[in-house]
Amino acid sequence: MIACVVLPRPDAALARRLFAVSPLLQREGALVFLDDRGLQRLHGGPAGLFAAIRRALAPETATGLALASNRFTAEVAARFLRRPVTVREGEEALFLSRLPLSALPLPPDLARRLLPLGLETLGDFASLPSAGIERRYGPAGVALHRLARGLDARGLLPEREPQELCVERQLDDPVDRLPLLLPALEEALSRLCPLLTEQGQGATRLALDLALDDVLPDDEAPPAAPPAATSPSGAAPAPAPRSRRLELSLPEPEDRAPLLLDLLRLELERDPPGAAVAALRLQAPGVAPLARHQNALFGEVARDASRRTEALARLAALFGPRAVATPRLRRAHRLEERWELPEEGTKRQVGDAPAAPVVLRVLPVPEELVPMLEGGQLTGFRRGRHELRIVRAHGPRRLTGGWWRQPWARDEYELLTPDGALYRVGRDLQAQRWLLLAEAD
Repeated sequence: MIACVVLPRPDAALARRLFAVSPLLQREGALVFLDDRGLQRLHGGPAGLFAAIRRALAPETATGLALASNRFTAEVAARFLRRPVTVREGEEALFLSRLPLSALPLPPDLARRLLPLGLETLGDFASLPSAGIERRYGPAGVALHRLARGLDARGLLPEREPQELCVERQLDDPVDRLPLLLPALEEALSRLCPLLTEQGQGATRLALDLALDDVLPDDEAPPAAPPAATSPSGAAPAPAPRSRRLELSLPEPEDRAPLLLDLLRLELERDPPGAAVAALRLQAPGVAPLARHQNALFGEVARDASRRTEALARLAALFGPRAVATPRLRRAHRLEERWELPEEGTKRQVGDAPAAPVVLRVLPVPEELVPMLEGGQLTGFRRGRHELRIVRAHGPRRLTGGWWRQPWARDEYELLTPDGALYRVGRDLQAQRWLLLAEAD
């Protein structure tokens, strides 16, 4: 059974209160649909379900409330009747037959075509033959005809219950040095980041609230102040709580605990709290979906060394140890012989034949690279936001052509980066620019 609740206004916070009634919830504007499967014993039938909805929305009041076996019947009953309604399974067509035709979501053009028929209720429309509806009004008319008969196969697309992205940590003893605070901060991040990852979100803003200890060291204690005035009851006013708040804004969504720990450490080094820390509260007030890119393997984003290592280990386990290897460059005249995959435990000489071919994937459209120079020497390239450092390079190989129409000339190089990746780059001698031509898989 599906319950439909009509809220007094479209309000996401008000709709989220209904998670206390059912974990399966879908919101559409001011309408909220709940699935009560498995909740009969918890709420005790329709009356108990309606009572639980009222308690969850209090002091607000729902303007419509209905329970039926499908979405359309529950929605129409909740919108057209101002009292709690329960439509039993098998009685949908009888209940809908008394409602006006305007209860159907009729497109304007179809409403104009139905006007000459003189239909007034859903029962009138449901009594028309299905073959004639299909022949005259097409698939859209057939779908509306099924709704008028109480047939609706649509289910719910439930939302995820929001979790409070907040972690609190009470320290055993106040700490006045950053190295002693970092373990507690690391533990808080180890609890917060899995919550972000589970929701597919990354933090764009972090807020760190530090509760400071009231007891200061003797050398930092302020001079004695005159006694404070007491209240009319004779009790001295309570000291104001001491706290410190640090906020961190991130350029893109992030859920990696080591990186967030480093950023918070730098922020604390730049702006120390100024007193011993007794407790901390870490929350993520700003979140956004994590970016997915081509480096994603096995459903996770391989953006750090540990995840890449795990992905390579899985590949080796699936396809054998020879499936994953680091190619190396060798001196050779032919381009396809300039790299090799060395066999484990075998020391190969420079002039040996390659152990296995490396697949060179040629880019359909070459990418323009920005050269990186240090002391006038070429040390690498910038590819978008990434840097390709050069460990070894072979070349150039001069290619020319087009003398009969439009001449061109290009020098090609094979480059090896510190992580073992192989690239072929070219220098366009006409336009004086560097291009990424191919990369080895």
